[in-house]
Amino acid sequence: MKKLLFVSTYKSPSVLRDLHILQNHFNCKELFFPNASRKFFFTIHSVIQILFRMLKADVCFVRFADFRAFLVVIFAKLFRKKSLIAIGGYEVANEPDFNYGALLTRSGGKRVKYILKNADIIIANSDFSRNEIKKLENIDVKVISHGIENTLSFEKTITRDDVIVTIGSLKKDIYKLKGVDTFARAVTQVGVKAIAIGEFDKQVYAELKSINPELELPGFLPQNEITAILKNAKVYCQLSYRESFGVALLEAMALGCIPVVTKNGALPEVVGDVGFYVEYGDVNKTADAISKALKSNNSEDVIDRVNNKFLLQYREEKLLNLLTEKKWI
Repeated sequence: MKKLLFVSTYKSPSVLRDLHILQNHFNCKELFFPNASRKFFFTIHSVIQILFRMLKADVCFVRFADFRAFLVVIFAKLFRKKSLIAIGGYEVANEPDFNYGALLTRSGGKRVKYILKNADIIIANSDFSRNEIKKLENIDVKVISHGIENTLSFEKTITRDDVIVTIGSLKKDIYKLKGVDTFARAVTQVGVKAIAIGEFDKQVYAELKSINPELELPGFLPQNEITAILKNAKVYCQLSYRESFGVALLEAMALGCIPVVTKNGALPEVVGDVGFYVEYGDVNKTADAISKALKSNNSEDVIDRVNNKFLLQYREEKLLNLLTEKKWI
């Protein structure tokens, strides 16, 4: 069995799903950098950790084309190892109005382009992301969508509460990119319980509460608590200006929440014809779409779409087929 080094800055559910897939087929060692920094001593620490682990590996799999991925690709070329980078979306974004994207800085852009040119395999999670990558470098990009364990799928006949949920960073600039300000305004017109889940800045908390005092802002929640909320909610909103996939959206759909989303980024790829679409920032039409979603009864169709297109086993099959084709397994 070949040895694989799995590297990621984050331990999000989607990252851990990939790790578990690879652990079934490789002698897998993981390396996480949860408090990643570009400070000198942390950079040296990253170099040493990655170099030491890579010398013992045959294949390196990195989630996100960040500084750690940059180091992996350099060392992989130097020591003739195989490298696979799974792009998230931030890495190929350039949204100055929201201070969002690795391409905002010259150094970030150079780093990402080096990774794209020199990694052995680049994976995108959507057609939207693939197209964004190919605008930077005309390279071969494999699209492998995120997936959900089928155990997440909930009973289709459950009685749900009139609750609307959105999930995303509630920090400066990012909360507007995610459309949470639009969410706060729109739900005031609907008159039912609304919850915006995500770690927040005090300034953003105050602004959202000034828009809608009734909006619930529980902050960061562990996955089991998020799942409990989504199981009983009727509607999930993803009102983003830009979204490379929408893992939280997919998790909500797997639990039967009716999606209300913008037409931006990869959101239409995830939702298909089982949700309601609005324009980014349009408060009135968003409120109208939420009202329609609350009255709809197509949770079964939403869950079926996840089961037909986005189960974790589909991601595993495509990933293993790719690695087998490359003779990495």
